Amino acid sequence: MSDHTVIELQRLVERAQGGDREAFGQIYEQLAPKIYGYIYHRLNGASEVAEDLTSGVFVKVVEKLGRYQDRGLPFTAWVYRLAHNHVVDHFRAQPKQGFSSIDDCDNLVEFRAEREIDEALTLNELTAALSHLTDDQRNVIVCRFLQGLSIAETAALTSKSEDAVKKLQERGLRSLRHVLKDAKPADLAA
Repeated sequence: MSDHTVIELQRLVERAQGGDREAFGQIYEQLAPKIYGYIYHRLNGASEVAEDLTSGVFVKVVEKLGRYQDRGLPFTAWVYRLAHNHVVDHFRAQPKQGFSSIDDCDNLVEFRAEREIDEALTLNELTAALSHLTDDQRNVIVCRFLQGLSIAETAALTSKSEDAVKKLQERGLRSLRHVLKDAKPADLAA
């Protein structure tokens, strides 16, 4: 985010803290797609669950907005921290699941156009490649490159030092290059 965007967002936050619903709506419009993308990648492409969790994050933002204080980090880092914690809570609440046979599936989604299949394969390949990283590496790669967060914002979100984020990013990118270079699309799903 540019400095101008950060300043504008901070002004919106101050207005929203004062009860301005329109300002909160603008915050939501600006951040919801990014938070959804972050959650979507953390859930390995489960779009409906990502939508539900994104909504839950913004419910938390509304509930906690009055307690937010600017402490030198962008407001987005605070929202991403809420999203991260919400995803962690979601995973903790999930029972351990066993495997299901493909025969147990009544309906398989059929794509209507070849273009949708190509896009789905690309997204599936990316999701599969990301699944080969450690949780910390995946989190840093998603934040930095899919969400466009700075190193400082990523460090704040992950509760790691900026040096640790840089090292995780380097290792994660190296692992991704290796996975994508050596694997065929069918291998990525394994």
